Amino acid sequence: MKRVIFSIFVIVFILTGCQPEYAMNDVPDQEIEEYLEGPLRYEIVSTYKYTDRNDSGIVVGSVVNVRNLDSQEGQFTVEHTFTLSNGTSKTFVSTQVIMPGETKEFKQETDADTEEEENINVGGKVIPPERVLTKI
Repeated sequence: MKRVIFSIFVIVFILTGCQPEYAMNDVPDQEIEEYLEGPLRYEIVSTYKYTDRNDSGIVVGSVVNVRNLDSQEGQFTVEHTFTLSNGTSKTFVSTQVIMPGETKEFKQETDADTEEEENINVGGKVIPPERVLTKI
């Protein structure tokens, strides 16, 4: 009879997933460490400036196409800088997540106040995310 009760206890113990306390305390906690390995690899596929007219006047735009060459996805940032004829500049920032091997278009527009400003100088700067290595 004692054997039957002991067997039932063991079966219930196994089926409920219970573990003895000494077994749970013997497993050390694992630490996860993350290291930054530098920027993700990318390429600028193309850049161009365009001018358009709409109901509100002249619009000047900047387009930068960026391809993620790395094996990790990342949040890429592009700074579009529009330098006006009087030397002042406007900077706009756009951010997108780019998957490995994917190309995304970053586009920004600004109004040109006069015909002279239609010839705005445009520049784009890509700021890639950091590559993260995780170790356990």
